[in-house]
Amino acid sequence: MCIIGEAAFAARPHAAAGAAGAAPDACALAEALSNNNDALAALAQWEPGQLDVERQLLNSTHQIGHRSQVDGASVAGDPAFISGLHGPGV
Repeated sequence: MCIIGEAAFAARPHAAAGAAGAAPDACALAEALSNNNDALAALAQWEPGQLDVERQLLNSTHQIGHRSQVDGASVAGDPAFISGLHGPGV
């Protein structure tokens, strides 16, 4: 079994990236499976990249949440609040 998208890695909602994560996760997993006949080996190939993306997302949402809810440092249009799984427009 493999869990992808929002079910696999729950982040604060500030990035609005939870549901958008499932499609790239599935595409990356499909590519790993197409490159490897062994499902466990494919998962081992796929997992590190997914963990990197999700760690970056967690870091970003933590910073956004802290600035907007703790520091009160949020300013409309601040580029630091532009987020997503792979960066703006990716």
